[in-house]
Amino acid sequence: MKLATKFRSAGWLLGAVSLLFCACDEEADEATSRPKPPDAGEISDASDAHAPAEISEEFLAPAGDGFQTLVVGSWEVPAASELYYCVRFTLPQDLTIGAFRSLSPLGTHHTLITVADDAFAPDGAFECDALTGGIHSVTAAGVGSNDVEMPEGIGMELKTGQQLVLNLHLVNPNDTPLRGQSGILMRLMAADTVEHRAESLMAGTIKLELPAKETTTQRGTCTMAGETTLFAVVPHMHALGVHLKVVAHSSVMGDVVLTDRPYEFGSQLTYPLDERVPMKKGDKVDVDCTFANPNDHMVKFGNGSADEMCYAGLYRYPALGDIYVCIQ
Repeated sequence: MKLATKFRSAGWLLGAVSLLFCACDEEADEATSRPKPPDAGEISDASDAHAPAEISEEFLAPAGDGFQTLVVGSWEVPAASELYYCVRFTLPQDLTIGAFRSLSPLGTHHTLITVADDAFAPDGAFECDALTGGIHSVTAAGVGSNDVEMPEGIGMELKTGQQLVLNLHLVNPNDTPLRGQSGILMRLMAADTVEHRAESLMAGTIKLELPAKETTTQRGTCTMAGETTLFAVVPHMHALGVHLKVVAHSSVMGDVVLTDRPYEFGSQLTYPLDERVPMKKGDKVDVDCTFANPNDHMVKFGNGSADEMCYAGLYRYPALGDIYVCIQ
């Protein structure tokens, strides 16, 4: 069964997004504000007509290499435009996931999936912002991301009836419309082989002030809410980011550098840790982001591609179930 979901947005043409296994028919609210990307021109099409989103049943479709479809969206972004686009969908069955793979073609700034913190909202697609989602992170990917592989005996578990939120940040700097298909694939594993349930969270800071014509380093700190073990790290900044360092202050192992390397926006890789790092309740993780701002104005944290972010995705087990954004 296929249904069409329409979207309204003053001055923005939302493209078609294919969802998996859920079906609804509603109109999303108008966006209240949205920063423009650098050098974005005015959208010439000021009509109020918008392409519908087709909701189709493609859940678990084979995607090669043992991966299957979790959620994939087909989209179109107008010329010189930028938008955030979210999708809510409810799981029809339990899933035990051993790996994630992103579909991130040109135009996909990031892809994020969380478990919704408001299960009363209906399934469907709508305009959103960078922080729209749930309190529990599932996985995230940026430009040039590689596969996320769980260690042996570690799996991500999702349950029947959980509502997931797919958050896409789409950017088109070109003078013609841009079309593509973005989303997340998964490789399932046998539930009886899981010894520990994994989760991910974003550590860092939103208190960013990057002075004009300067290189600065700013820190965010995440405090562990319980005993857990870190096994992978994923740096995320925007175009002004030049270096990212993450240090875990473990009561068991002391200070452990999880990553300390130059940052490239076009290569946002997941780095499995050479040695897993056990963390006790109250242990901290420091995220140091270094930015070079060539502009004549200060740049701060924000949702747009011309703004900045300072995050490190952390994969850990066992899942503690606290919020997916951990900042101080």
